Amino acid sequence: MFLDNILKGLVLWLYGLILEGVEYMADSLLNIFSLDLAYFETYAPVVREIQNIVIAVGWALLIGNLVFQAMRSMAAGLGFEGEDDERKGGLCGLPLRQLPRPYTAGGRHDHSPSFGGL
Repeated sequence: MFLDNILKGLVLWLYGLILEGVEYMADSLLNIFSLDLAYFETYAPVVREIQNIVIAVGWALLIGNLVFQAMRSMAAGLGFEGEDDERKGGLCGLPLRQLPRPYTAGGRHDHSPSFGGL
């Protein structure tokens, strides 16, 4: 029992340290993103080209992931697996098995389309 309290205190202290570190990094990034690059561009004119390259790579990764996910879902009938909705969760991150089923006035299930094997 005594060790449990010590372990709990240690875990809470480490959790606090991690949160403070994340907060410091987030504040530092916000400060960096709010800087004006005009002074920096006068001494390093390559910054504009690097910025365009980083933006292009970001868009390429985003569109590439979109195409990959679409192709994986369309090729599900060929043996490739798409996303498993029951494992991923449905509305609001809830597993689809835990969502309430629709009922009609007679107490029987509605004939609406079911999701995730409901």
